[in-house]
Amino acid sequence: MSLYRKFLKAWIAFASLVGFVAGWSFIARAAELDSVTYIGNTAVSMPNLPPIPTVEGLAANGQTVENVQMFTVNVQPQTFTQPMRTGGS
Repeated sequence: MSLYRKFLKAWIAFASLVGFVAGWSFIARAAELDSVTYIGNTAVSMPNLPPIPTVEGLAANGQTVENVQMFTVNVQPQTFTQPMRTGGS
């Protein structure tokens, strides 16, 4: 049984590594999106989207930023506990 578990762990590690490398290579070789989309035989030119404005950019342009909801992050102290032990049956 121990040999089977070792083989299974090695196989899962190998398959995960191969999947990661294959996905990475597919993403790396992906072509940049063209601004022309084809619908059938018709080429449709896609418009360029304006950049998303930021709160600082709105304030710099003289626009009001009164109705912008700001948020804060509450950091809770981390407590260390024993990990659960799931060794099976």
